[in-house]
Amino acid sequence: MGTLLSWQLVIVLALFLNGFYSSELESPDRVTDPISTSIDTQRTASTDKPVPTKISSVQHESFCINIYESQEIKNKKKDYYHSPITVLKPDNTVRVTNNKLKIRFETSNVAVKTKVLDRLRGLISQEIMLNQVEVLPYESVQLISKVESPDFTLINKSIPNGDQLNFELLCHTKENCERVRNELHICSIDGVEISKNYEMSGNVTELLIKLQNFLDDKFEEKRHNITEETKDLAAKVKILTDKIQTTETNLTETQNKLKNTEAELKNVNDLTTKLNENLKNIDHKLEAVEENLRKELGVGATSATFDSTKMKQDLGNAIDAVAELTKKLNARTSEIVDIGLMPTSCSDLQRIGHKLNGFFMVKNYRKMETVYCNFYPNNNFIQKSIGYSDVKSKPVYFFVQRSSKFDTINKPIQFQMERGNEGDAFDLKTGKFRAPRPGIYFFSFMGLADFLTSSKVLLGVSLQLNGDSVGMAYVDDVNTTDRKSTVTIQSTLKLEKDDRVWVEITFMESSSLIGNGNPQTYFTGFLLEEELSPTL
Repeated sequence: MGTLLSWQLVIVLALFLNGFYSSELESPDRVTDPISTSIDTQRTASTDKPVPTKISSVQHESFCINIYESQEIKNKKKDYYHSPITVLKPDNTVRVTNNKLKIRFETSNVAVKTKVLDRLRGLISQEIMLNQVEVLPYESVQLISKVESPDFTLINKSIPNGDQLNFELLCHTKENCERVRNELHICSIDGVEISKNYEMSGNVTELLIKLQNFLDDKFEEKRHNITEETKDLAAKVKILTDKIQTTETNLTETQNKLKNTEAELKNVNDLTTKLNENLKNIDHKLEAVEENLRKELGVGATSATFDSTKMKQDLGNAIDAVAELTKKLNARTSEIVDIGLMPTSCSDLQRIGHKLNGFFMVKNYRKMETVYCNFYPNNNFIQKSIGYSDVKSKPVYFFVQRSSKFDTINKPIQFQMERGNEGDAFDLKTGKFRAPRPGIYFFSFMGLADFLTSSKVLLGVSLQLNGDSVGMAYVDDVNTTDRKSTVTIQSTLKLEKDDRVWVEITFMESSSLIGNGNPQTYFTGFLLEEELSPTL
């Protein structure tokens, strides 16, 4: 009697990968089907090849495909692998020939490799080509029937490595093969993986029980999840209930406060009425007092007449005093003018509105000057100079050091350590200072000359301004034996914006600037006085 295959029944194809890969490799399970193709991997690791490393995974249709990176490098490139799939070939997938049922599977295809390649290019910055992506190598694949059947026999249980797997099932009669082919469920033949595992089975009841148990487990899991979600919802409802109760309490308190406020307003209205009545009474009393005062003043009018002459004299004196004050006020009041520039004198300060005597800063040609201004002098004096003020728009200074030997002539001495460089005017790489603004600058250089054993030694350095020497110092000696001598330069220079200043060795003989790891060569400078722009 032949074996009946139907949509509800499942055929299990067990693919065993025999190779050197570790237990980390997993089967590409279908995420949409609780029953997936079983791919078991032997756990025996090879000793002659390194184990590939799992680095990611990618979803292809309903497959979850693992991605591995080879630990071997060939031609400066690495190979990448993906776990095999079990997809029915779309062309001539299941056919019967000479009582043989032939089934053809794919373990890889271009679509899978392309999706793996896209994921790798998103993970790895280097260029990866499609020929670097292969299916995970394996020695063979076995098709195993878990249930023996007298009507069917597996011919090729072990299939060699390859992207295409061809299995053959020997049927005792052609009708058995035709029945299997017609009843075999295929989800899709356009490259999508088989959605059910198929098992050669003669015991239908056992399979249905297993399927029912599986569905019961899934239902129990779903019920548990719903219970947990219900608990969370109940907790949220309780929180909302507490908030509503709190809101109701707050509303009750607010209503009570409003009632109290209304009562207080009523009391205020009563007090206002009483206050108005009291004001009326006070008005009547004031009218009576005013009438009494008028009567009393009428009696004293005669005595007041005798004092009128003195009051007129006092009034005349007050008028004269007011006239004098008016004259002085007019002398101190003038129209305020916008001169359009920074004030350069006390007269400018007076024109822009200053009236009080005191010390002020005014702009000289290129400097700021402190003056004392007397805006209302008794003589011709109005301005007295006190002195110049040290005003800088921004500070500029630097201090750099060198700890290694230097023995190059006519080249700026380069420094290695920057102790301070306010204004970023000194460049360590070039050894040059660039003036960020015009003004008077001070510079100081000190170095330690290292004299070798010789009959005559000397070393000279110069301070350079835009390529011209503006200062020089040198040290020399005769019949020396490993001696040292200090050479220094100090200078005060008037610089324009972007002028360059540096120090270089002008000449030397049997000598150099010492370099023993200690910072014994230094160069420092700072802005003494800034020249302001005449246009300010």
